Amino acid sequence: MIPEIGSAMITLVIPASIFSLVAGLLGGRMANAAWQTTRLIMMMLVGASILLILAFIANDYSIAYVAHYSNRSLPFFYKITGLWAGLDGSLLFWVTILSVLGFVMMHRLQKQAPELVAVANASVMGVIFFFALMLLFPANPFTRLVTTPADGTGLNPLLQNEYMVIHPPSLYMGYVSAAIPFAIAMAMMWRRKATDIDSQILRPWLYLCWTFLTLGNLLGMHWAYVELGWGGFWAWDPVENAAVMPWFVLTGLLHSMIVQERRGQFRMWNMVLVVLAFMLTLFGTYLTRSGIVQSVHAFSNSTLGPYFISLMIVTALVGFGSIVAHRKSLQPRALFESVVSKEGAYLLCTILMVAATVAIIWGTMMPTITEAISGDRVTVGPPYFNRMMAPIGLFVLLLMGVGPVAKWTHDELLPLLKRIWLPTFVAGCVALIAWYKGLLNPYMYSAAIMVAFAFTTTVHKLFTGKRRNPRREGAYIVHLGFVIMFLGFAGAAYQGERSVELHAGETASFRGYEFEMKGINYWRDRHKETIEAVVNVTYAGKEIDELRPSHFLYVGSEQPTSEVDIHRRFGEDVYLIMGGFDYDKKSAEFKIMINPLVNLIWLGGAIMGLGIGWMWWPRRKYA
Repeated sequence: MIPEIGSAMITLVIPASIFSLVAGLLGGRMANAAWQTTRLIMMMLVGASILLILAFIANDYSIAYVAHYSNRSLPFFYKITGLWAGLDGSLLFWVTILSVLGFVMMHRLQKQAPELVAVANASVMGVIFFFALMLLFPANPFTRLVTTPADGTGLNPLLQNEYMVIHPPSLYMGYVSAAIPFAIAMAMMWRRKATDIDSQILRPWLYLCWTFLTLGNLLGMHWAYVELGWGGFWAWDPVENAAVMPWFVLTGLLHSMIVQERRGQFRMWNMVLVVLAFMLTLFGTYLTRSGIVQSVHAFSNSTLGPYFISLMIVTALVGFGSIVAHRKSLQPRALFESVVSKEGAYLLCTILMVAATVAIIWGTMMPTITEAISGDRVTVGPPYFNRMMAPIGLFVLLLMGVGPVAKWTHDELLPLLKRIWLPTFVAGCVALIAWYKGLLNPYMYSAAIMVAFAFTTTVHKLFTGKRRNPRREGAYIVHLGFVIMFLGFAGAAYQGERSVELHAGETASFRGYEFEMKGINYWRDRHKETIEAVVNVTYAGKEIDELRPSHFLYVGSEQPTSEVDIHRRFGEDVYLIMGGFDYDKKSAEFKIMINPLVNLIWLGGAIMGLGIGWMWWPRRKYA
């Protein structure tokens, strides 16, 4: 019965979303009917998601989706995550989140700005309609199999990691919540005068979207580092890029929105960024689910491409068409006077964020574009992205050091330079120390100087505010986290690796560390088989750790996975990967990697999380 009930719920969402859209726009007595229908849509989609989870728990392998992403030995914890493990279920999860957020949006707008409810609801219902169509026809997670297998195929071993329990939902939440600012922005343009466009209504939703995208990307980086076994945290994979592109645009938008609130400027530019952010979340969903790119994160080839392309076209026409139609009413209240000002710094920051996004889109889509033109896929790798992102990142650090001390409207260059004497002095000292210590890598040298510059300004502004302002304080804490993370990124320039083969009792040396192979262990449980190497690590004559890199072979899987082991130190990680092995001869091949400053990335991410929490923590309002 679960497949029939689930499919029926999805089917009913299609006419219900159309009715809610039309009834809301008609208004009058129909407005309440639209509100109740939106509530019903949310209940049906939440119900369908719960039914799919119950099917996983009950091992209902008559459902193709459950049979493909679960088996009887899969731990209960991961059966729940089966909801978003595959293409069909992840789309159901996507639209379920949107229905909940849409309902919350309507509830809030009825109190804040009732005149916005109809158009905002229409925008959300339009997106739900598109996703319901995909769920009903090409991607129905409740499709029955003709013959029910005795057991399922099992979940991808790479997804059987605790980070994958919260990483995908965080990204989905970030992706989906971008639809709400888009919907509200459309309502503001069509149902309000320009002078009434209120960033206070948009800002909490923008923060929500940015918060979850930040969390999702950070968790994804750590998952890649500890699970994929290649020693890095960001490979500029197409799906990784798809997750970070809307983050860049939203980061620029949040800064640009400050100028709109303070000076009444950048209104049209901000509306463009709102539309662009939502389109990029759709574009990212398209990349992941259309099969147009090749990635360890992407789903297999599907027929969903035309659906997403149609949705992106409609979104662009509605979004940018609305901006053009209301271009006169989106004019600024005050003219932009000088680049040498606080709003100039915010504008340059936003432009850099958009430039980074364009560079990532170009590099990501290059193989598809070249294949369409010449028939050959030309791929650009991490060197291209690093060359593009490094100067942008350094310039952003410069703005983080200058922008907070600049004045609004117009600033004089000489007085501005005098106000940044302290960060300039600290950066100069760091430059001299780095040169004396032989830090000659150009990127690392530049990063150390700019990090010192931005860090000093941020700390000074954080602790010298004239009055308490949690939003301001939280933003500076987030800046601190980003600055520390950037230094961790730069540390990759000094990453080192060595490949060795060791028998039991043999040792190898690398960068002052001694690695002694002690042996190989084997065991199995009902979930997987494990081959584990035991390696003692010694530094400066003292044993500091025992690392156990391993291979797992999960039940139902034909391909083993490599599980790394890491000795963590504040300044660097010792990262050990086991390759091939001979159990009888007690020998194995290893890749030893030394990753300098990588823990600054996780420390910076934690500090960013602290800043986000400080901004969100409920408290009384400050004047």
